[in-house]
Amino acid sequence: MTLETTMAMTRAIAGISGAALLVATARYVAKKRLGASFPLLFLVAAASLGLLCLALFPEWAALFMPDTRMGRIRLAVAALTVFILIVTFESIRRTQLKERYALLWVLPCILVLAMTAWPGVLNWVRETFGMEYASTMAAVVFLSVMAAVFFLSKNISKNERDVSRISQRCAMLEARIRELEAAADKENAAKK
Repeated sequence: MTLETTMAMTRAIAGISGAALLVATARYVAKKRLGASFPLLFLVAAASLGLLCLALFPEWAALFMPDTRMGRIRLAVAALTVFILIVTFESIRRTQLKERYALLWVLPCILVLAMTAWPGVLNWVRETFGMEYASTMAAVVFLSVMAAVFFLSKNISKNERDVSRISQRCAMLEARIRELEAAADKENAAKK
């Protein structure tokens, strides 16, 4: 087999796979079974369109596929970050996640996307602190997670105080209700 034959077969397989995935996704959406799988459907549709574009325009692969190892890592990090953003916005839309908690996901994702889009900023951070690319990204993610954990711990503590106060208030009201019922029972017994 020659290289040209192999490339033609690869393009044909990519085109057929992309078309099949796109048709399957369209049929699934047409049946209105979006449910909780919206982010997955979005990614499958994007992947199928990517495969179709790769089959129809193979020269586009060079435009989107970085030629360096760091470029491929940045692309993978950006893709994962976009997926997290899609899941976050879908959770907000379905009212599974409140907006104030969604900010704990959106802000770090925007920060990571900015660092992948403008590697100069990341290079400056890297050179300033003497770190490698991966450790710099890990530090950014770690700081974001720690900020989220702190914020959530603060909210949990506040909620525990509120629950304790409500429980005490409820116990006092139940005691008061028992007193009133006992007084009402005495009055009814006295009337008879």
